[in-house]
This record gives sequence, structure tokens and C-alpha cells, in this order.
Amino acid sequence: MHLIVILGSLIGLAFSMLYLIATLKGEVQPNKVNWLIWALAPLISSLAAFSAGVTWAVLPVFVSGLGPLLIFLASFFNKDAYWEMGKIDYLCGVLALLALIAWALTKDANVAIILSLGTDILAAIPTLIKGWKYPQTENGWL
Repeated sequence: MHLIVILGSLIGLAFSMLYLIATLKGEVQPNKVNWLIWALAPLISSLAAFSAGVTWAVLPVFVSGLGPLLIFLASFFNKDAYWEMGKIDYLCGVLALLALIAWALTKDANVAIILSLGTDILAAIPTLIKGWKYPQTENGWL
């Protein structure tokens, strides 16, 4: 079972590395806000799950936050990357903050995980809109 979890995590990380390389080469124009939110949501969920006693099963969730975190950091080396906050970004930020506050207040990791999942889903909307309006800023294959 651990082998499947590790293999799945490595495959997920490999796909993130493709976007990371495209970011460093300047082939894509990532919105730093979206990638930061995509990093924070799974990392919060990972911490919450780990605190609830989950061990190996949390690895894919952690890796799904690690990849975007590396892309966010790489975006600072891409002159075409930008930092733009829209309504959805503010909503995602509030949800991520609520996830941490709710987790602290309730001591229930499931609350943090559910709110973080909502944040992660909402964070996809601005990227989909950007890809539709400005397809040249993304790589369709990636």
C-alpha cells in the first residue's frame, strides 16, 4: 500500500515539475496568488490530517501542496509572472484563514480539511478563466 501512495505522489510531483520548468523558462505566466493558494490549501490539510494521526495516506496531499509551493517560489524568477488579486482570490484567502482559525478553535482536523478543500476548488476558477481569456499565458498540455 505504501508503494502505491509513494508512486502516486511521485507522479503528481513530476507533473508539477513540468510546470515548474515551464515557469523558469518563461513559457507560462503564472499568477503568484493562485499558486500560493494552491500550495497553502493542501499543506493546511496535510498538517491537519497529520495531527489527526494520518501518516502515509497524507503524502499525496502534502505533495499536491509542495508542487505549487515550488512553482510559486519559481515564479519570482519569471519576469512575466504576476501578482493579481481578484474576488475569488480574496475569498480563497479568507477560507484558508478560516480553516486555520476553525482548526485552532475546534481542535477538529476535519474542519480544517473541509475548508481547505473548498479553498483549493475555488482557486482553480481564476486560473481557468485566465487560460480561457489568455491562452498564450499557459501551456495547454501542462
